[in-house]
Amino acid sequence: MAHYEPNVIAIEDTQGSRRGPRVKALTQEIIALALDENIKVKQFSRKQVNLELFRDEHGTKHALAEYIATCFPEETGLPITAKASTLERYQMDIFVAVALALVFRVKANRSNCCR
Repeated sequence: MAHYEPNVIAIEDTQGSRRGPRVKALTQEIIALALDENIKVKQFSRKQVNLELFRDEHGTKHALAEYIATCFPEETGLPITAKASTLERYQMDIFVAVALALVFRVKANRSNCCR
């Protein structure tokens, strides 16, 4: 955090999710560290991300990866025609991270906060 000096961190809301205890604990550690550094934290559930990007709460990681690849084809390295489901699970998480940033930006622009 010291290197990038963020004003806000958008992170997955793991409460009520099926994430494992290790991921939930890590998420809480990140939140605590951010708050100690006076960095705002915005949490979004998977449902919130899907509703914002797809207008449907049941989007899949595959659909999310395809959506992100369509938005940023030059950045993702994922050809739009490639099957995102063939990627390793850890590789899919980068698309979730980008989706969290997109949802934060959309919501921030609507409320004129955190600009």
